[in-house]
Amino acid sequence: MYISKLNIYIMQKSKLKNIAVVILGTLFLAACTSKTIQPPDLPIPSGNLSFSKDVAPIFTKSCALSGCHASGFIQPDLTASNAYNSLISMSLVDTLQPEQSALYKKITQGTMKPYLSSPEDGQIILYWIKQGAKNN
Repeated sequence: MYISKLNIYIMQKSKLKNIAVVILGTLFLAACTSKTIQPPDLPIPSGNLSFSKDVAPIFTKSCALSGCHASGFIQPDLTASNAYNSLISMSLVDTLQPEQSALYKKITQGTMKPYLSSPEDGQIILYWIKQGAKNN
């Protein structure tokens, strides 16, 4: 009789452990959500964007400064003559998932966001990536 009570106690304890594991696992999975970056609701740039005329000037005024992303300082080198090759060689641009590009993430929600002149500049960069991130 004592053994059967012990077996019942062990089975109940085991069921409680299983229930606790399921509940904790569910809570853990619920906490793991994917964050999708949504571009700000700004006007969509019209026409084809040019790297040299539309994108590089953004880097020149906001990023390619002495001590920052200029030649010989922090990578990527975003000076006008090196920016495109730096971005591409460091795989910072993803034309298949533009909003997931490391470059776009850094300037819209990452450490570089405060240095971008305006949200419109972020939109220009995003649409340049969406248009294939051409070196034009």
